[in-house]
Amino acid sequence: MGSFLSFWSDLGKHKIWILCILFGLHIFFIDENNILKRIEARKEIIELKKEIEKYNKEYETSTKMLEDLTSNPEFLENIARERYFMKKPDEDIYVFED
Repeated sequence: MGSFLSFWSDLGKHKIWILCILFGLHIFFIDENNILKRIEARKEIIELKKEIEKYNKEYETSTKMLEDLTSNPEFLENIARERYFMKKPDEDIYVFED
């Protein structure tokens, strides 16, 4: 019984530290918004921002190409020749593959 009372009195001396440790454990592992979930969410946010940036660049490129296709007939002819191997009636096309 004496050892239990000495243990209990030692606990009383360190109750602030024990509460801090319990609170830290609660915050890190038990809470709904724990640190581990926050770290995972932050990684996902970073990945999504990179994806948004990628799609914005793709959108800008596509918008510029659309503007060029609608306003510049030479660009349209160039795209038709390069991508779809179209030709004028009096031309021959040679395709070289690497």
